[in-house]
Amino acid sequence: MSVLVMYFFKRKRFFYLLTIYLSFFSSGLVFAGLENNHEINLLVDRCLLDLSDCKESLVRIHSYQVEAENDKDFPCQTRLLGLEANLLMAMNNNLKKKKTYNIVKAVKKYC
Repeated sequence: MSVLVMYFFKRKRFFYLLTIYLSFFSSGLVFAGLENNHEINLLVDRCLLDLSDCKESLVRIHSYQVEAENDKDFPCQTRLLGLEANLLMAMNNNLKKKKTYNIVKAVKKYC
């Protein structure tokens, strides 16, 4: 009897884990987050290499910041606001690149 109970328990646990796994990883949220982080890296790099690209980068990052605000993801929103501020400083040639990349790391962590 106990062998039969253990068999059904393990089987149920497997299906619960499988359901959680599939619902999480098949959703676009995980992949959208990874895609957004990659895009943010590209936007920052382009801005730091060519200041004429900073305006477009600011607009795109601002749209992510508004999305974070709408989702009430305040830690992410705060990091994106800091990144926007650093890009504004880059446009005025008053920037330390190392600080910008530290903020990009924080955006990856919190967004």
